[in-house]
Amino acid sequence: MPGSSRARSKHKGLRPNVYLEVCPLLPSLAAHWGLRNLLEELYWKRSHYTGLGDAFGQAEYQRVDAEFGVPQLRLRIEREQDIVELVLERVLDLVRAQKREFRIPEDVMLRRWLRSETTLNARLALAAALAGPRHCASLVAPLLPWPSSPHELFPCQLMGYLDGKRRDGEFGQPDLVLANSRDLVIIEMKVRGNEGAQQKYDAGQLLKYANLARYAVDRLGFHQVCHLILVPRHGPTPFLHRKRWIKEHDPATGRIVVRIEGLAEAAQKPKWRRRLARSDTQAELSDMLERMPVVAGHYDQLRTPVAGPREAESWVRASRVQLEKLTRDSEPSGHGPGEDGLTA
Repeated sequence: MPGSSRARSKHKGLRPNVYLEVCPLLPSLAAHWGLRNLLEELYWKRSHYTGLGDAFGQAEYQRVDAEFGVPQLRLRIEREQDIVELVLERVLDLVRAQKREFRIPEDVMLRRWLRSETTLNARLALAAALAGPRHCASLVAPLLPWPSSPHELFPCQLMGYLDGKRRDGEFGQPDLVLANSRDLVIIEMKVRGNEGAQQKYDAGQLLKYANLARYAVDRLGFHQVCHLILVPRHGPTPFLHRKRWIKEHDPATGRIVVRIEGLAEAAQKPKWRRRLARSDTQAELSDMLERMPVVAGHYDQLRTPVAGPREAESWVRASRVQLEKLTRDSEPSGHGPGEDGLTA
């Protein structure tokens, strides 16, 4: 759920420094916060959705947003409906109404939309938003490397600019950020649900996340930062040239130990290869990795929230639905036992 899409729609002319937009606490508003991110990604990243093209414009965005406002979302969640699937079905209806010709059957197209990385990013954000801060902390607790787990974590979105320029030139673009007054969890997602979904995490991306972590500590006041990389359990490795720069991965804790001298050869873009080859960059990154543990884990390791006596079961149940479908659809279609991409 990178913040660049929201930033384009929210800031025109004004370029505030990097900040975190925190998800609302009220469950119904939180649900709308999570769903609005999906709608904005549908608008800005139409190329990620087979057959969508230019059929989802401003008018279609406003129409779907109005049809899935806060009262409607509350009702659908209480009826235990999957609001992500309902939204995508409605978008397909709007495309069909424009009498577009589809090159593939509609059911196949919808299935691809549901397994798109952008959709799965939205499912995780929505699951966290629906769960609430206490459950959100327990959601990732099994994967956090800290001696004591946070009691609360608030879903957030990274916003703003770096010195008046787009921040993605220097910072990683998290799919989800979880935070409290002390702790920051920066989440990157890799999925293999659709055929051809082969995006990999490279050493350049690691450096950009380290840059973001340093900014978060120095400028935003966080005391500790963890970088969590979520990947499917099956399929090819999610890491580019992993043997060159991943020295060790502990399957029990998920902790990754980085081989600093191998990073330059494992960066995809020349810009980051050149920077990672510099001794000063290597020294700074080595220091930052001591302060920013890197952990890789699977979607099925996320802890399913359970409602307490004072909580609405329907909201927590809706969060569980999002997690279950995320876990299922992040895996390669028809996967067998296969090798674990983290250890292969």
